[in-house]
Amino acid sequence: MGRINAASADLLRTILFACFFAIGASAMTLAFLTDDLVRYYNRRHQLAYADQVVRWLEQLNADYQSVIAQLQQDPDLLQRLAPAVIGAWPQEPNTAYPKARPRELMAARGAILTGEPGPIGPAQLPDWLSRCSRPYCRYTILVAGAGLVIVSFTCFSTRGSGQTKRGPKYEPRIPSSCQATRS
Repeated sequence: MGRINAASADLLRTILFACFFAIGASAMTLAFLTDDLVRYYNRRHQLAYADQVVRWLEQLNADYQSVIAQLQQDPDLLQRLAPAVIGAWPQEPNTAYPKARPRELMAARGAILTGEPGPIGPAQLPDWLSRCSRPYCRYTILVAGAGLVIVSFTCFSTRGSGQTKRGPKYEPRIPSSCQATRS
């Protein structure tokens, strides 16, 4: 009862072969595709940044459209904005016009451009991918995967009955001229 029969031993050997081979092949695939995965995450990050810039530009465009609509409704608004935009001061006598200081202009510019996206930074890779992308880790993963594949084939492959089927024994044919000189 304590002995394992041949069918269950073959089943266990097949399961172990499948596990070792699958893990080894997956490790080798990961070692080969690490650069592609890093490129994938970088491109995904760049795409997200481009989407953010597009949303910001659409918002800026909507703001400018609303200013243009206000200018069309109120023509006097253009006369009030002209000094700040192009620096043309009206020449009306006995009128004092306040001038904006650089600090105030920078504060106004900052308020207008609050939603501006900053420069693109490096992509945030998952921790496992950043570890796997190191060259020595990639080589280690590749060698370990290859080792598991070799172990799966050498230790868990199907075994024959112990007898090989070779057919008739092959005997080389020796020419008669060579046989005469042998004696």
